[in-house]
Amino acid sequence: MNKKVLIVLIIIIILIVLALLYFFLKPKKSDTEKVPKNYHVVLDINAGIPFKWEYKIDDESILKLKEKVVRAEETKEPISGGLMHEYYTFEGLKEGETRVTFSFVNITDNTSDETREYKAVVDKDLKVTVTENN
Repeated sequence: MNKKVLIVLIIIIILIVLALLYFFLKPKKSDTEKVPKNYHVVLDINAGIPFKWEYKIDDESILKLKEKVVRAEETKEPISGGLMHEYYTFEGLKEGETRVTFSFVNITDNTSDETREYKAVVDKDLKVTVTENN
């Protein structure tokens, strides 16, 4: 075989190997593509700690939890624990206003480390608007 043909074959093989490596090792799609479209509240949590978010709706005749979705933060390397996002979507049951309280609870002793309060307003069309109380 001629040297030029051999060099071209080696370059083609290298390009094929690089393309295969890229295909199999490329980063996963961003978790933002998996996030619910109409969520009302997003809370962060570290998966490596013994805490969880618990919620309480003051008037459950006005509002209920429709969906809770948990998504992990993308990392290049696998890690123990890591940042997670909890997305809460609520459904309006009747027109009115209520409060939703989230508590960051230690699951080992059931104590709350942090509390966040939100005002939820349900309009006559049962559309829900949630705003954080500061």
